[in-house]
Amino acid sequence: MEMGNLAIVNEPSVRKRRETYGVNSFQGYIEETLSRLRIPFQAFESLQAALEWKPDILIPALCEENADNGQKLQDYVEAGGTVVSYAGLRGLAHKLGYCEERPLGPGYAVLPEALGPIRFLSATGWSKIGVQDAAKTGSLHACSPTGAEAGPALLSIPWAGERSSAGRST
Repeated sequence: MEMGNLAIVNEPSVRKRRETYGVNSFQGYIEETLSRLRIPFQAFESLQAALEWKPDILIPALCEENADNGQKLQDYVEAGGTVVSYAGLRGLAHKLGYCEERPLGPGYAVLPEALGPIRFLSATGWSKIGVQDAAKTGSLHACSPTGAEAGPALLSIPWAGERSSAGRST
């Protein structure tokens, strides 16, 4: 079985800034999670270094969210790469045909039964602006696993170039 190359970006300056201001940087622990699962990856401290390695899959865990990096990620995807993000890439929401919802306080992400509900302290969903549809998995719930539903837990959004500004993102 042939495996693809997986790159993870954890920029130390982003982690330090988040820690300084008490902002969650849970994404930075993806390296530990993948190591425990024995999933091979290469870690990078900058997006540029990761892109130069030419990975098949890129996880920008803790990465500056600025226009330059957004363009680099867009170029990477348009060249056939795959980006996996959780709790990040907010700046690309509109380009993907989505807009951010209001942040949701503590609650649960309910995924397939085998995984069980996962507690979160805060989540920001995306809502569709236009006709672009994403594959949705699970759901976010306020306060408890049976609380009010606040949107999908996971979105798989295919890239199709520039999107219409008629939709909103989550």
